[in-house]
Amino acid sequence: MRLKTPNPVDFVLMKVDAIRIRRPKNPKDGFDRYAYVRKKTPVVVAEAIAAARERDEALQLLQQLFADENAPGVLDVLSFAGSLEGNRPATITRNMMRTMIMTGSGSRAASRCC
Repeated sequence: MRLKTPNPVDFVLMKVDAIRIRRPKNPKDGFDRYAYVRKKTPVVVAEAIAAARERDEALQLLQQLFADENAPGVLDVLSFAGSLEGNRPATITRNMMRTMIMTGSGSRAASRCC
C-alpha cells in the first residue's frame, strides 16, 4: 500500500501551523517536518517553496521556527528524536541544520533560494 502525502509546500505549512498551535506539548510535528524534508530531499522541498505563491510566508515561518540550533522547531525535533532509539542529538542537529538551510529557512539560503 502506498500513502500519498500533500505537496511539499502544503505539508510544510501544515506542520508549521501545527508546531505553532501545539508546541511545546507535542514536539512530534517538528520532527515530522524534518523527516518529510529528509525523505523528499531538501532540494525538492526548496524548489517547491521557491515556486510557491506562499513562498514568502513559508520562508518567514521557517525562519522563525528553524533558523538556528536554539530555535523552537529545532528544539522540538531534538526533544522528540531523543525518544527514538538509536538517534544521536549531535548527528540530528547537524543533519537538521543542513536540511533547514537547504530548504530556505536560513537567511543565506532564503536569499539564494528565492
